[in-house]
Amino acid sequence: MKKTILPLIGIIFLLNACSKQSLGDGSVGRTKYLTSGKWMIISSNAIVAYGPPVGNQSVDLYAAMPVCKKDDLIFYNSNNSITADEGASKCSLTDPQQFPAGTWSLNDSETVLTFTSNGSPISADILQLDSMALSFRYTTVNNGISSTRTDMYSHIK
Repeated sequence: MKKTILPLIGIIFLLNACSKQSLGDGSVGRTKYLTSGKWMIISSNAIVAYGPPVGNQSVDLYAAMPVCKKDDLIFYNSNNSITADEGASKCSLTDPQQFPAGTWSLNDSETVLTFTSNGSPISADILQLDSMALSFRYTTVNNGISSTRTDMYSHIK
C-alpha cells in the first residue's frame, strides 16, 4: 500500500507544481507583466463587417502603418496612466519624444484591458499577456459598421 501511495502523492505534487508554474504563482500577475516594461506593436489586423453585398473584409493595419509608427513604444504605468514614446524614428521632428497617451485598467480577473485615449473607453479581451507578448481583441462600431481589431505587442524590458 505504501508503495502505491508515495508515487501517487509524488505525481499529484508534480502536476500541482506544473500547473502553478504555467498559470503563474500569484507573485507575478498580469498587472505586473503589463507594467514591467515597454511594448512595441508587431501586428495589427481588423475584420470589418460591411454587411451584404460586400461582407467581411480582413485588413492588415500594421502593413498600412507608417514606418515611423512601427517603432513607437507604449508604457502601461503603475499609476494606470499610459505613456507613448516615439521610438528611434519620429514622424515629425517637432513631436515630443514621450507624451501622455491615456489611462488603462484591468478587470478583477485580469482578462479585460480597458484603455482610454482621445475619447471613449475601449474594453479589449486579453488573448495573451505574459513576459513575452501582449495581445488583445476588441470590437468597435462606427456608422453602423462593426470592426474587430486584434493587436499584438512584443515586450521589451
